[in-house]
Amino acid sequence: MADDKKAEKTLLGQVLALSGVHVENCYQCGKCTAGCPVAFEMEIPPQQMMRMVQLNLKDRALNANTVWVCASCETCSARCPMDVKVADVMDALRRIAIEEGVPAPAEARTMAVFHREFLGGIRRWGRLNEHELIGLYKLHTGKFMDDVGLGIRLFGKQKIRPWHFQKVKRTEDMARLFEAALSGEKDGH
Repeated sequence: MADDKKAEKTLLGQVLALSGVHVENCYQCGKCTAGCPVAFEMEIPPQQMMRMVQLNLKDRALNANTVWVCASCETCSARCPMDVKVADVMDALRRIAIEEGVPAPAEARTMAVFHREFLGGIRRWGRLNEHELIGLYKLHTGKFMDDVGLGIRLFGKQKIRPWHFQKVKRTEDMARLFEAALSGEKDGH
C-alpha cells in the first residue's frame, strides 16, 4: 500500500494512474518522434518526453509546449514497437498540468484554448459545432482577422454553411458521459 502511494506521487505513477500506460517500457528508439507530424513545433519531442516521465522531471515536462502542441493523432502510438501509447501519455500530462494549475507556455496558450473549447462544444452539442468552436477560439485568443480571407473563400464555395448545423439527439447522454469521466478523475479512477 505504501509503495502504491509513493508511486502515485512520481510523474511516472501519475501518468500510469491516469492513462494505464507503462512508460517504463519505452527504450528510446525514436520511432514516435520520427513519425510525429508536429514534432518540429515541439519544444521537447515525444521520445524525450517519455524519458522525462521516466526520470520524474515533472516541472520541465509540464512547462514545455509539447503537451499542448500534440495533436493526439496517435501516429506515435501506432509506430511504437513496445506498444507505449504515447498520445495517451501526452493526454495524461495535459490533464496533470490542468489539475495542478500549470499554465500553458505563452506560445501554446492558443492550443490550450482550442482544447478547452473543442471539448466544451462536444459536451454542449453532442458533436463538434465548427462555427461555435471558431467563434469561441477567436474570442478567447483575440485572433479575429487571422484567416478572414480563407473564411470568405470557404463561405463562397459553401464549405461553411452555418445554417446547416443540427444538435444531436440525446445530448443529455453526452453530458452524463462527461460527468462520469470527471467524477472518475476526482475519485482516482
